Parts: sequence; C-alpha cells; structure tokens
Amino acid sequence: MRTIQIVFASAALLLVSLSACEQLNVLSNRAANLIDEIADATDKVSVDPAELPAAVTRYVDANFFETYIETALKAPSAGFEVLLGSGDELYFELDGTSLDSLANCDGFRRRRHGHGWQDSTGNPHGGPHHHPYGGNCGGVDSLLDVNALPAAVYAYVDSVYGDSTEIRHAKLDNSGQYIVAIEGHIILVFSASGEFVEAGQLLRHCRGGHGTPVEIADLPSAVTAYITTEYAGAEIKRAMQKDDGKYVVGILYNGERKILIFDASGNFLAVRG
Repeated sequence: MRTIQIVFASAALLLVSLSACEQLNVLSNRAANLIDEIADATDKVSVDPAELPAAVTRYVDANFFETYIETALKAPSAGFEVLLGSGDELYFELDGTSLDSLANCDGFRRRRHGHGWQDSTGNPHGGPHHHPYGGNCGGVDSLLDVNALPAAVYAYVDSVYGDSTEIRHAKLDNSGQYIVAIEGHIILVFSASGEFVEAGQLLRHCRGGHGTPVEIADLPSAVTAYITTEYAGAEIKRAMQKDDGKYVVGILYNGERKILIFDASGNFLAVRG
C-alpha cells in the first residue's frame, strides 16, 4: 500500500512539473515570437539609451556588465531592440521586461548568438535578417554567484585593490575564463584555475572581428583633445576601433565609468554610461 502511495505521489509531482513547464513553454514561445516581431518591424525608431525604461539598463548592468548599450531602437507596438558594444542584440517589452530571459524553457529553450536565435537543436530561429555567430563574452546563462569564485580570484583582488574592494558581478565566458567586475567598473579576467589574465578596465572586447584594441597613445588627437576639454581630469582606461571605423573610449571620470564614441576622424558622437 505504501509503495502504491509513493508511486501516485511521484506521478502527481511529475504532472505538476509538466504543467509548469508547459506554461513556461507558452511564455517562451510568446517571447520568441515577440522578439521576431520587434526584429522584423519596419516602423522602428532610434531611441537615446538614456531614455530606455530603467528595467532595461538594470538588466544590462547586471547581466552584460563588461560592455555597454551602443544603440537602441523602439518598435512602437512591440518593444525595444538593444545593440550592445559586444555585438549582442537584446530584446525587451515596452515596459522593459527582458524577452531574452523569458524565451528559455527545456525543449523550447533558445540561445542567443549575437544576431540570431537557435533552438535547442541548433537550428536558426527567425527570418533571413538573423546571422547567428558565437564568440561573445557569455550571456545571462554564464552569470555566477560571486561567492563561488576560486579563492585565487579573491586573493588577487585583495592584494592589488585592497581587501575592502567589492566584487560586484562575475560570469564565465565561452572559453571558460572568469570575467569579474569590481568597484569602479573595473573588469578583470582570470583563467579557469583563478590565475589573473588581464585587466579589461571599463569594458571588455571579446568578439572576434568586431573591432580591435587601440593603444591610448595612438588615438586621434581630436579624441584626446575632446576628453581633456570636456572631461578634465578623466583617466582614459581603454580604447578600441570598431569595424566601421568608430572609436570607443572608456574613461574614469569623477569615479564613474563613461563610454565615449567618436567617428573615424575623432569627432565626438555620443556618450554612454
């Protein structure tokens, strides 16, 4: 009798589990379809990233802390398409709810690969405008509890930046390295065993073919002159030139990170947080 009760109890739990996942699958499909609707929309308009819903910037800051919001588009009846400096495209509802995080459940699970979706079998999802590619820093699924980092990471941060320095975010990139954000929005990279690899400073470029690092001394004079004039006392931490010729420069100004974008001639275009 006890065995029969256990069997029925297990079956009931399985049914509850299946029902919950079916509900998640419906939500996942809705999110994936809305992503396609936003991506295919012909009435999208440019939006200043500063005008995006607060939920969007919070999501990017927490899950893609090693990069920045480069451009944003709004499909008035559907939601937002947000392009990050890393090349990743993210999609949000009009209220700022992440659609990428919703489109995620077992058989209907979809993985972001820059400009496109793939389902759990690796098949592309979406129309011809999608161009899946990999090599990114690692998305939401790669986030880690900072308390789970190797002891060697803590030892390095304590010895170089002081034992009171807070480790705010951490993730694993696609190569198995740890990407760690500490106070001051400094990005540190460690090997799988916790050995220090590099300091990305205020942003990290990790997608091949999307741009190249630039030595600060090699920046156009117009860029450094602008920073000296408009952000007196700022420290230039990182610079890169994107494939379209634009320069992206990360500076530390009054203790805050700012990402400055210039055209190929060094003319200022925009600032990002």
